[in-house]
Amino acid sequence: MRYFRSFSLAMMAALALLIGCGGGGGGSTPAPAVAPSISTQPAALTVTAGAPASFSVVAAGTAPLAYQWRKDGTSLSGATAATLSIAS
Repeated sequence: MRYFRSFSLAMMAALALLIGCGGGGGGSTPAPAVAPSISTQPAALTVTAGAPASFSVVAAGTAPLAYQWRKDGTSLSGATAATLSIAS
């Protein structure tokens, strides 16, 4: 059986780019903005060649938060959610 490592653990640390879009509370005194941070990094995954793979990130900060997944420093088109699913 051949196995394919879809992303190395070293790439995982930089795979999800989290962008804080600001926000604030209502009323006369806005709540202070909380800088975005990743609280749970995507886990490394080994799958059989051609099999689907899914990666997730958990982030915190002042809403709204935006996501951009990258591979080898290049943004993946349309990959802007907290979960990245790869068909094969």
